Amino acid sequence: MTIRPSPSAIPGDARDATELQLQLNDGRMQATAVVGAYLERIAREDAHWHAYADVHADGAMAQADAADRWRRGGMPCPPLLGLPVSLKDLFHIQGRVTTFGSATRRDAVATETSAIVQTLLQAGAVVLGKTHMGEFAYGGWGINPHMGTPRNPWGRPGAHHAPGGSSSGAAVSVSAGLACAAIGSDTGGSVRVPAAFNGLTGFKPTFGRLDTTGSLAMSASLDSIGTITRSARDARLLFNALAPGSQCASCEGPWRLAYLPVEHYPCEVAPSIQSAQARLLDACLGLGATLHPVSFPFDLGAMMRSSDDIIQSEVYAVHASNIDDVSLPFGDWVAGRIRAGRSISAQRYLQALAQRAAWRDLYWRTMRPYDAYVLPTTPCAAPLLADIDEHRSLIGMFTRWVNYVGGCALSVPVDIDPDGLPVGMQLVGKPGEDDRLLSLGVRLQGETDWHLRQPGRLYRP
Repeated sequence: MTIRPSPSAIPGDARDATELQLQLNDGRMQATAVVGAYLERIAREDAHWHAYADVHADGAMAQADAADRWRRGGMPCPPLLGLPVSLKDLFHIQGRVTTFGSATRRDAVATETSAIVQTLLQAGAVVLGKTHMGEFAYGGWGINPHMGTPRNPWGRPGAHHAPGGSSSGAAVSVSAGLACAAIGSDTGGSVRVPAAFNGLTGFKPTFGRLDTTGSLAMSASLDSIGTITRSARDARLLFNALAPGSQCASCEGPWRLAYLPVEHYPCEVAPSIQSAQARLLDACLGLGATLHPVSFPFDLGAMMRSSDDIIQSEVYAVHASNIDDVSLPFGDWVAGRIRAGRSISAQRYLQALAQRAAWRDLYWRTMRPYDAYVLPTTPCAAPLLADIDEHRSLIGMFTRWVNYVGGCALSVPVDIDPDGLPVGMQLVGKPGEDDRLLSLGVRLQGETDWHLRQPGRLYRP
């Protein structure tokens, strides 16, 4: 029997992935109804949000039907069976276009399927489609002049606030209720920044925990695949399904948390960010954590310059064959950043790698006594696009260092600023302690309700 899709299959935008999966598994909901409802919502509303670059409606419904038939067969279910997710448009699906956020790749049909997509499909997830992104995964604001910039659902009516980048459409798809979870990538904050701007939970695993094979690279030394979800328990659900050897680690006993003192912030930070840090630290104290003020053992400005040398060298190597062709429709800011890699010598690149290794070791020696490091995700909430100067941007100051030292990080929503925009804070864990960090986030969100808030201005055509 064909189940008629209905928006009532998703009783509210607050439905998180874990609860949805529970109801699919116990038969209260069916994947065809759920996926059909998401597709109806995408068809009705995404012209406004501009989250999706490509919607896989027929394929998604076929996957949902297969998920329902699998459950009716009584066999053990894969962990994400029937769960509707979106994919950032840098992950290949054979036979589908992968734009990498660039108008120069509108006809670039993939001949392979990325390893992470294969794992996602084996886990039973339903792919709703590919989401817009910053061109070539560059930029923290999510601006894309040729492919279009997704609209942040928390923004003021009639205004266009930054969605965060480069996983911009991924975050908007979840925040606007057009997917229950999203897969993105993070080279210097590209999962965590859009999560913070959209009131969501963004998880960047330890470098190498999720397989990037077959995905378009930005900077191979720093790229990680991550998730954007409504909650830390959703992030844990996806990570445990996608990462070999993951487990639901406990996080009992008192936490020893380091935090970055406000007076040692490396750049100007909005008062709402400072207040959010105080609120988060108070919540951690309420859970029995001990708090320890710890400053960075290296200069973050110098780290940004070192990171630039690595990123620009590696991203230029990826795009050297055509980035200098001024006849092609590249975004001016992104093209300029990539072309700058042409002037970085091999000696300078190797020096940057050596500096990274030294500072990485220094950082982890400093942080050895602590379970996690607490600090902001971004220096501000989502600004209006018209107010952004990409050439004077410090948007990645609090995020890029995590990729540089190889840790894992969880951005969680903490409070709303006076303009009604969400504010995010980071918990940064040690390499390989992804499960423990996620468990810490789950416990924190079990005692707070910041992650349950939704944009109050969702568009209804």
